[in-house]
Amino acid sequence: MKKLMTISCLLLIVNVSNAQHNQLKLEKMNKNERPKIDGLFDILHLEDYEGLLVEDKITGYKTYKKKTPNGKIILRKGYYYIYEEYFDNLNYHIAKAYDAKTLKVKQKALFADPKKTDIELGKEYFYDNNATLLRVVDHDKGWDFSYEDVINYLCDNIEDEMSLETLSISKESFKGRNYWQVETNTSFWVNNHFLRIDGNTGEVLCHIIIYEEEGGSYTKVLKTIVPNKIDKLPPEQSKYQDWRDENGKKYRTPDTRRKVNGISYTE
Repeated sequence: MKKLMTISCLLLIVNVSNAQHNQLKLEKMNKNERPKIDGLFDILHLEDYEGLLVEDKITGYKTYKKKTPNGKIILRKGYYYIYEEYFDNLNYHIAKAYDAKTLKVKQKALFADPKKTDIELGKEYFYDNNATLLRVVDHDKGWDFSYEDVINYLCDNIEDEMSLETLSISKESFKGRNYWQVETNTSFWVNNHFLRIDGNTGEVLCHIIIYEEEGGSYTKVLKTIVPNKIDKLPPEQSKYQDWRDENGKKYRTPDTRRKVNGISYTE
């Protein structure tokens, strides 16, 4: 497990340096266009990267960069060789880890966003020292309403400007129920749509508009569109943050049996 954590941490570090090179505009996605990975044996061919060494001032790792017909490959040597493949017209990236000595594959994964490593899609493969498949983790299990479905919902229903640079999406679970937690714009001084969407049915479980000022002492809740139906608010990630309504009072989820902003809700 320690080695697997090392891979995840390294991917998190190196993707910071790649964000500026990838498409950041939020556009609709097609699940059928996901790049393919499989659980087959794989070995790194270092000879394919001869003469492609580049300087990497951010991570300090020995780094190679190779252009492909559809994007680019970045290869870095740390505890493992970390292989990352990016695509010009797709907001995904493939990541693989290879043993630094034997060059045999240790791990394969597909990530949903070219600048982050917190959402994995499809099947992730883990291998032993001989590149024999050990374990498969299906990251789509329990998430019938997919990451692409979330992106498409946002594109169809949110009029405010959005980009991958300021979009935040995470997988959450409450009492055995999976849901997507979304913030459409985590910047200061702009409207930020905070949503919770059921991970299987796509039901919107919460939709409020919040607003933060840089250096402000609390988060303003500007409007409740769908009162929260799951988990607590503020979310666990912001449990020490004060949320207040338009009257400056502590924000509470509206009673769904009465009208909120002129709209009636039912339990």
